[in-house]
Amino acid sequence: MSQLVQVGKDTYYIDLPSKVGVYRVAPGSAILIDSSSYESARKIEAVLEENGLRPQAIVNTHSHADHIGCNAYLQEKYNCPIYANGIEVEFIREPLLAACYLYGAYPYKLMRHSFLMGKASQCQYLDPGNLPAGFEVAPLYGHAMGMIALKTPDNIWFTGDIACAPSILEKYPLAFVHNTTRYLASLDEARELKGELFICSHADPTASLDELLDFNKETMERMIDYTWEACQDGPQSFETILARVCALCKLNLNFMLRANMGSTVKAHISHLVDSRRLKPLMEENILKYQALSPGEAR
Repeated sequence: MSQLVQVGKDTYYIDLPSKVGVYRVAPGSAILIDSSSYESARKIEAVLEENGLRPQAIVNTHSHADHIGCNAYLQEKYNCPIYANGIEVEFIREPLLAACYLYGAYPYKLMRHSFLMGKASQCQYLDPGNLPAGFEVAPLYGHAMGMIALKTPDNIWFTGDIACAPSILEKYPLAFVHNTTRYLASLDEARELKGELFICSHADPTASLDELLDFNKETMERMIDYTWEACQDGPQSFETILARVCALCKLNLNFMLRANMGSTVKAHISHLVDSRRLKPLMEENILKYQALSPGEAR
């Protein structure tokens, strides 16, 4: 059963596959950081009620379905405001945008799935005045367009999806990323965060992020290299590149994984094109990518 784990004087988390941060503002009142996936609604409600807590607000680190999944349920039950950063607000207000973004157009019914999109909730733009004194916000863009990390007054960071546990990446090495170049920069920025404990949504809490960040960076760089290597025998279409990368990773994609991991490979292609390791070209109305050697890149 899910439980409330105390990690600071007033800082806790609910131990779910996508962790929910809990900061006790006053007796009976708390701020939630993320709300996990929609299947967790009753579990979160039960943990809060067992501990005599009522959400004063929810702050989402970003708008992905496994972080906003219980927003609507909790907001309806507790009438609490929801806050997020920048463009993430619009994706929370209208989750269909996430499915459209991943599919590239209005998605067919199979793609309008809770794995890709949560239920719409009323969301406001986060302002420092929305948080109690002592909170700190840090931008960690790349995994999502406007993802943030939050530090509670107990000096404990909730860092969203800046890094995943090695056990997850070993099974699914094509971890989702929106902007590969920006994500790699955010990995370095995350090393500069100062705190007593760091809680990533999909990893065990740790006193230092360094090893986790190293593993995630190494995995990401390997996926980038796989993407480039997929074009070594001549220009290749996106579908061929995706199939070859998945074969190297021993992945068999369903519709949902294809949407996520296909988008990730596209992000890697953008990174490689912008760094002049791949060159886009058209062949018989098919967009293809040609690998460039270091000499050609110059």
